[in-house]
Formats: sequence, structure tokens, C-alpha cells
Amino acid sequence: MEYLPDFDLHRPETAEEAVRLKAASANSRYLAGGTDMIVNVRRGIEQPAALIDLTAVGELTDIAAENGGLRIGAGVRLRDLAEHTDIRGRFAAVAQAAASVAGPTHRAYGTIGGNLCLDTRCLFYNQSQWWRESNDFCLKNLGEVCHVAPGGKHMLVDGGSIPKIRLDDGPPINYCKPAVDPLFETAAKVYGSATLSLVLTGMGHDGAEGGRAVAAAGGTVLAQDEATSVVWGMPGATARAGVCSAVLPLDRIPGQLANLLKGF
Repeated sequence: MEYLPDFDLHRPETAEEAVRLKAASANSRYLAGGTDMIVNVRRGIEQPAALIDLTAVGELTDIAAENGGLRIGAGVRLRDLAEHTDIRGRFAAVAQAAASVAGPTHRAYGTIGGNLCLDTRCLFYNQSQWWRESNDFCLKNLGEVCHVAPGGKHMLVDGGSIPKIRLDDGPPINYCKPAVDPLFETAAKVYGSATLSLVLTGMGHDGAEGGRAVAAAGGTVLAQDEATSVVWGMPGATARAGVCSAVLPLDRIPGQLANLLKGF
């Protein structure tokens, strides 16, 4: 049994107070439904000095009509979202999505904000402290190796009812292992027009052929521009292949990705 460590618990009643408490403690975390945060604190993944419980902040639990639509507070529980009459009638997809998350117990406590901000879900990360320590931790938390995609192997996407990532120990491609091309090519086969690929600064031409596969499948290819690249090899080759929907400076890429993801 893993016991919870000591921490301070705050329960503000307004969003303003919650923000003030967060600013006062750099090593603090917000707590909404707690279905993930409490588990991660118990496992030692999160080690906050303070938790700020948001369940008493009424303005975060509102569902209100606004500008022809509905404003859904980040603290609205998934169960309430799934059962809300207006949402079921006017935004059925939102209600159905909320109803499909986890099981009834989790939906009774889990919030829309908590689910949108959910931390990484991974077999090698969401484990107890002693389990992670026995595996030398992982790249995301205290370690140096991502056990899901370690160096020296290609990463491929396999299709099926539930797509999966598969590691491949085949020969180098484009003098690289892992290589970008086989990842892009297999992702395009599985996800088709929903594939979104990005090629950043790097030496060589890896990614150009994979970009062709993504574009041929109707997907989107982005590349970093020459001015902001340290080496305009990979993104340059992809751009010259004529498959990019945009070639952008580094500081404009996050915004472009956010805009594109809104369409998926």
C-alpha cells in the first residue's frame, strides 16, 4: 500500500483566489475530480507541496448559454455533461463523448478540465515508485530512455480496430534508425487524411518520402523554414518535394498545429 505524502490542502471558493494560491506556491497542483491527480501523488509521480481543490469554485461548474452556444465550465463533471438536457439536445456529440469516458464511478468525479489536461497515460509511466525505479524510470520522469520508443529501432503504426505502435529492428533507412519515413508511411496507411506530420531541423533527407505518403493519403505535412533551422536538410528535402501545406518559422508552428487540430 502506498500512502499519501504530506502536503498542504487549499479549498478556494473563487477562481481569483485559486490563481492567487497557485502563484504563491510554485510547487502546487490544481485538484479537480482527483481521479488521476490523487493516484499520481500516491505513486510519487506528482510530488506537490500543496494541492488546490477547485471543487468549491462555483464559476467553474456552470453550463450557460452564451453567444448562440454553450459555455461549459472546466469543473463540470463528465456525468453532468453527459446527462445535461441542452447538451444532449443541441450538442449530442459532446454528451456522447463524455458518456464514453471510463466507467460510471470515474464519470461521477472526473471533470471536463481534468480530462482535457490529462497527464500522459503510459504503461511505463503510470506505475508505482518502486516499479518505475526498478526499470530505471523513463524519459518523462527521472530517466533517460523512453521504453515505448527506445533508440535503435524504427517506430511503425499498425492498423486494426485499435491502432498500435510497433517497434521494428530492420535495417537503417536513409542511414537512420529510427527513421522518419517508415513512421510517416505507416501512419498515413492507418489514419489517411487525418494524418498530421511535422518535419523539424535535421541533417539528411529523411521525412521527404514519408511526407509524400502523407500528402498522397490526403494528410497534412508541415516543415520548418530554412531561416530558423540549424540544418535545413530534412525539412528542406520535404519542402522541395512539394508536399508541404506550409513551411513555417519555428515560432509559428505551435499556432498552426493548434489550428489544424481543431479540425480533427
